[in-house]
Amino acid sequence: MQQEITRHFSSLYKTRIDAAGLPVITEEMITPNESEIIISNQWASHPTIDDREQHAKKINLITPDITETAWSLFQNAEQLQVLLTDQLYISTTNKPTSVLNFEAFKNDFYSTITANSLNEHYKGYYDERNITQFDVEETVLSTSGYLIVNINNILTDENCNLPKAIADKQKDVTLLDQLTEVRTDIKTFDFRGSKYQRLDAYQIQAILNEEIARADEKIKNLDREIFIYYYNAAKSDTDREMLISKYKQLFALQTDALVDYDLINNIMYEFNKVYNPMPVESIIRTLGNVSRHEQKIKPRISQILADDVTRPYFNDEQTKILESYITGNYVYYYEPTYDNEAINKFNNAIDTYFSGIAKRNFEIKKSLLNFQLTLIS
Repeated sequence: MQQEITRHFSSLYKTRIDAAGLPVITEEMITPNESEIIISNQWASHPTIDDREQHAKKINLITPDITETAWSLFQNAEQLQVLLTDQLYISTTNKPTSVLNFEAFKNDFYSTITANSLNEHYKGYYDERNITQFDVEETVLSTSGYLIVNINNILTDENCNLPKAIADKQKDVTLLDQLTEVRTDIKTFDFRGSKYQRLDAYQIQAILNEEIARADEKIKNLDREIFIYYYNAAKSDTDREMLISKYKQLFALQTDALVDYDLINNIMYEFNKVYNPMPVESIIRTLGNVSRHEQKIKPRISQILADDVTRPYFNDEQTKILESYITGNYVYYYEPTYDNEAINKFNNAIDTYFSGIAKRNFEIKKSLLNFQLTLIS
């Protein structure tokens, strides 16, 4: 089964497999560090990959390639594999387990990938982000005379990499926050080949934030341009109206989800404090704040469960978890101890609430993107 997973990802990333069924990793394939900030010995206790490679090359040791699997070093390798697998699951779950045959595993593995992936036609452009919102009706009015081009001229590698480029820059901004606020022992850092003093981090953050803003604006324009492309590619008024409807629905749900995520973040900010040692008066004050947040979040969950669009994204078990939470009156602390059962019910309910909203928005977005492809089929 592990070999099947290896074959899948080797195919996905176009990696050659050797005689032992293992991916052949060449130097050119190693993903470079996407950070543009270089800090010598930054909080790592081990050398970097580049440093290790340089030290290994100094030995100048020439060895032949070994294509055999490491399992060839063991006697009774298959029995050992079964034993290790059995021990792994004994130590990680108290629930009963059963053996899954290879075909059943493949069906489950690939169906899960399909269910949680967007069409590869979009080359990852829409992965793990909302489609930026625009006025759909106003955009439709601007489509007259729009030149229909090949969608691949819009979904170029450079454009599709923009969301990841933004994420990498945001990580660098956060890294510089650590440099200025936490790692005051570090005096210098490198950025795009030049060395800077620690307090120059604010200047570099300004540069990165400006680049992030420009990239965000470009993505916003691209999202709108892609809509226009598919709208003009539609062959009938029915298809065009359906496309408009799907965009409007998704934008409304994305806006609603912001309300849900704010409610979740606010209540979890307070609730997470209970995992730290506190005097009794602080515990009571914290749980009082939690209770005030529950007065907002419980009616919201009730509204979600009553919504015909959202309710189907919670299965029966999840619905029971949420209904039990919104009708219950949990007391999370009885001096001198916490009620761990009540705390677990709270966490299960909030996790269920979050996952259902995320699943709904993903599925609605996936439906929209798949529908767009039918317009040019």
